[in-house]
Amino acid sequence: MQTIHIAGRDLELLVPSGFSPGTSSCPVVYALDSDIIFKALGKIPEEKKSYRFLLVGIPPLDRLSEYTPWPAKALHERFADFGGKAEEYLDYLGKELIPGINKELFGNALPVKTALLGHSLSGLLGIYSLYKTDIFDTVVSISGSFWYPEWTGFVKKNSLVNKKASVFLSSGEDEGKDSHDIKKNAAQATKDTYEALLNHLPQGNIEMQWNPYGHHENIPLKLSGALTYLDKQFP
Repeated sequence: MQTIHIAGRDLELLVPSGFSPGTSSCPVVYALDSDIIFKALGKIPEEKKSYRFLLVGIPPLDRLSEYTPWPAKALHERFADFGGKAEEYLDYLGKELIPGINKELFGNALPVKTALLGHSLSGLLGIYSLYKTDIFDTVVSISGSFWYPEWTGFVKKNSLVNKKASVFLSSGEDEGKDSHDIKKNAAQATKDTYEALLNHLPQGNIEMQWNPYGHHENIPLKLSGALTYLDKQFP
């Protein structure tokens, strides 16, 4: 693993074999919630971590604001309200962080393709990005927080900006099973999101992978499936 400071954040890198900064080109996967993703990555066997892409882990500064599409009240009094600044965050990624990565690591050999990967709230952001920007070729959402207030109404009523993206959804059949608040609708909200995307993406551009786990269970297994999907997207 390597670390690099760009656009005000310390980014973690998993570099593909043979990559040489400034002279090599390869796909880039931007992994949000990097603390969660790279912790899970550390539990994946080394022999399974030989990918064709550069994995860039981006830590959140305020995930309750950066990853949420519009303001909403907190689900519990011990948490802050959801800030709803996802559009600002996507703008930051597109205008500051990604150009910074390109300049620092690629020079004139720009990435072939890019992907956005997220888990939970950042998985929600990934799918929200499809409605706001087309800068990502692929979006991966692991246990996306599609229970978010007014989310399913949003995806049913709105059209995509990124109409050619490839999308991978991974979710547990028991997501929200033991919740007593809006999160109890997590599995159904995921199904609704999948159905809405099916209506807007080209045939074959979306894959839904269900697993028998809850939201916080077996994240390394879920991540491994997502990274395998991405490796197949970037031959």
